Amino acid sequence: MWERGFTAGAITVLNVGERVCGKLSHLEEINLIQADICAVAGSVHETIGLSGRATALEQCKKALKLRQDLIKMLEENGQTVGPSRILQLANAWNDLGVVKLSYRDFEEALLNILELQRLKKIHKSEEEIPWHFGEAYKNLAIIKLYQGDAVGAEEMARRSCELCCLGRTETDASTQKARSILGIVLMNNDKTGEAFRLLKGVYKARKEILGETNLHTRNSLYLVAELYRSAGKLTKAESSFRLVLNQCELSWSDEAIARAQYHLALVVKAIPDYLNAEREKEAVELINTARETRRKITPLYLETLTPAEELKSFGFLVSLLAGRWIG
Repeated sequence: MWERGFTAGAITVLNVGERVCGKLSHLEEINLIQADICAVAGSVHETIGLSGRATALEQCKKALKLRQDLIKMLEENGQTVGPSRILQLANAWNDLGVVKLSYRDFEEALLNILELQRLKKIHKSEEEIPWHFGEAYKNLAIIKLYQGDAVGAEEMARRSCELCCLGRTETDASTQKARSILGIVLMNNDKTGEAFRLLKGVYKARKEILGETNLHTRNSLYLVAELYRSAGKLTKAESSFRLVLNQCELSWSDEAIARAQYHLALVVKAIPDYLNAEREKEAVELINTARETRRKITPLYLETLTPAEELKSFGFLVSLLAGRWIG
C-alpha cells in the first residue's frame, strides 16, 4: 500500500497492527512481528519528510530494541541465535541510520551503518547477500557527501549500485533505488550529465512499473526537473515541474509538494521572455504557498533567508531518498 503511494492508508494499517501486537504482548513470538511492523512504519514516516521524521525515529528505535531484546532472550535461554536474527538486527541499525541521515546527523548515522556492516560480516559475505551490503554502501555514500568527501561518496555509491544490481533485473526496485542514489551523488558532485541519464532512466522505469502518480515516480521526475533547472534548460524544467505537481495530492507529502512549488517558481521567474504579469503573480503565489507549508511544518527557519539558504531549507523538509543538494 505504501509503495503504491497510499501512505495514509498504510499508516492506518500499521497502527492497527501495533495495537494488536500490544494486546498479544504475552506471546513470545509477537515481538518479531511487532519489530517488522515498526520497521515498516519507520520507513513510511521517513518517506513523508520532516513532519514524519520524529515518529520514524521513534519507530526505528523501537524496532531495534525489540530485535535486541529477542536476541538477549534467546542467549539467556541458551538457544542458538541464527544468522537470520543477526541480519534482522543489522537491518534495524540500517533503518535507524537512514533516519539519522535525514536529520543530517551523519556522525551518529555512520556509527549505525558501521554496526550494520560488522553484524552482517559475522555470518555472510558481500557475494552471498549483495543487496544487503549494497544498502550499507548507499548510506555510506550519503555520509561521505556530508563529510565533504566527493570522491569517497561516488566510490561508495558505485559499489552500492554494483551490489544492488547484481543478479537483478533492470526493473527491480533494488536496481532502481541504487541507481537513484548514485544519480543523487553525481548530481551533488557536479557530474550532471551522467546523473541525468541515470535519474531519467529510473523515472522511466518507475513510471512504467508503478505509474505516474506513485510517490517514487514523482521523486524521480522531480530530480529530472531539478537537473534541467540547474543545467539552464528552463522550458523543460518548467514542464517537468508542472507534470510532477499534477494531482500531486494523491501520493506526495506536503513537504515534497512545497519543494516542487518553490522550484517551479524559481524557473518561472528565470525565463525573462515569458515573464508577464500573470506568470509573475503565479511565481509569487507558489513561493508564498510553499513558505506557508514550511511554517506549518517547522518553526526552524527565519522569515528572511538568502536564496541558497531557502533552497536548502526545502530540501531538508523532504525524505533523504527523495534527493537533496548536500554541502
